[in-house]
Amino acid sequence: MRALTFIIVLLGFQMVLSQEMKKEKAFFLEPLFRVYGIVPISFGDNYLAKANDAKISAGVSMSMFEYHDFRLTAGFDHIYYDVNDVKLAGTVDHSRSNAVYGIVSYEIPVVKSLTLQPYLGGGWSEINFMRQDNIPLNSNNSSVDHQQGGHFRIGFYTDYRIDKIFSFFAGVNYVKSKYAIDTAPEFVSFFDHAQTVQVNFGIKVGYSKKEKYKEKMDN
Repeated sequence: MRALTFIIVLLGFQMVLSQEMKKEKAFFLEPLFRVYGIVPISFGDNYLAKANDAKISAGVSMSMFEYHDFRLTAGFDHIYYDVNDVKLAGTVDHSRSNAVYGIVSYEIPVVKSLTLQPYLGGGWSEINFMRQDNIPLNSNNSSVDHQQGGHFRIGFYTDYRIDKIFSFFAGVNYVKSKYAIDTAPEFVSFFDHAQTVQVNFGIKVGYSKKEKYKEKMDN
């Protein structure tokens, strides 16, 4: 009788513990990588918007874990520009915009294979001013100058999963950068900031342990 009582109590304890684990499980170690193209659209009264034509560029990002549907992600953007106004750009032929960023995103399921992930964040920004060397047999770009600063970004991804590991995604984000610059006062407001809307598209690689866990708990 005591043994039967003990077994019943033990089973009841296991059921309660399982329910609590189901409620409390919130952290999932889920490496996730994105590789994407960028269509940048610079605007406003600033150097990148007025003196350059933006080119289709690229970026990459990585996230390691998910907590209550939130993700912390680190990434890098590298954007190409060709100068279209030498009067404004001076001796510069090309520009390169680099950004290292961190974002916090939140996953919102739409349907089984489609999720929406709004995010916000910021990080470090840099513009490199490049000039084409006019030396015979040497057509490399050389750096004329650079300026650095910080930026803020906000946007969203829309992920469409094609199997357990791969997803296609597209998204839009707004990036506002502010640079530290040492130049004549009348030129500061033209060179010390940038505003860009980025249309992103690419591939996401990652396996969802959270979904596997939920399926296991539901069964």
